[in-house]
Amino acid sequence: MEKKMAGLVLTTIVFLMLAFMAVAVDKSDAVSGGSVTAYANGRLTNTGAGSHNARAGNVTQLNVTATKSTGKWAGYFGQVTSALKLGFGSDVLYDFGSVTNSQIKSVFAAPDSAFDFSNLLAASAGNADSAWGFSTADVDSATSVFTGTATIATVTSVPAVGLRAYEDTGTAQCAGCVLNTSIYKSGVFTDTASPAQEIDFAFGVAVDADERDFRNLTLVDYELIVPVNTTGVGGTETYYFFLDVE
Repeated sequence: MEKKMAGLVLTTIVFLMLAFMAVAVDKSDAVSGGSVTAYANGRLTNTGAGSHNARAGNVTQLNVTATKSTGKWAGYFGQVTSALKLGFGSDVLYDFGSVTNSQIKSVFAAPDSAFDFSNLLAASAGNADSAWGFSTADVDSATSVFTGTATIATVTSVPAVGLRAYEDTGTAQCAGCVLNTSIYKSGVFTDTASPAQEIDFAFGVAVDADERDFRNLTLVDYELIVPVNTTGVGGTETYYFFLDVE
């Protein structure tokens, strides 16, 4: 099956520890650069303005609700591919070809292209709120989002959030696919014991090959979310993507 990627850079990665105490697993010697191809980009459609005919002399109880896109987070989803080669500089002695799905373990995104994956730690969601300037009281703060835990890159108890995806049943039209939040658990990480800046953080998820995205439209291998430092919908922040390939 042809692999397609949405908003993704290939590299290899390193791994993780519990917040405040843990032992780093150094896989920095496996990090490799790659390329990114975006296929789709959009945002949630906000609810339109409702209307009501005001009648002179009447008092009306009127409840107003709205659905709008968050201005704090951006999401990524897609498929992953990678190749293993042996060589010197850009010269290849031997090309092993594309790695199997089982060799690609995790996808990470970080605002720092030089993120220190040799010292990858589980981060505190509260520290992420502080770094991005989010109020912890907000429903879409990192503290409110990363309320669960997951094992990512062989590390346990990573603060995480379960994103919506469909478990692929293998049927042609995926009519029997089941929506759940247990397939892709997006976690928050740091490369320092005292994270204070945005460049101290990374966000990652374990790869689960060939599931269905949250729309039940395409096969995907990962979904993850990242915070954005510009207030309001449409703000931008550059992220660098990495793959853990064994």
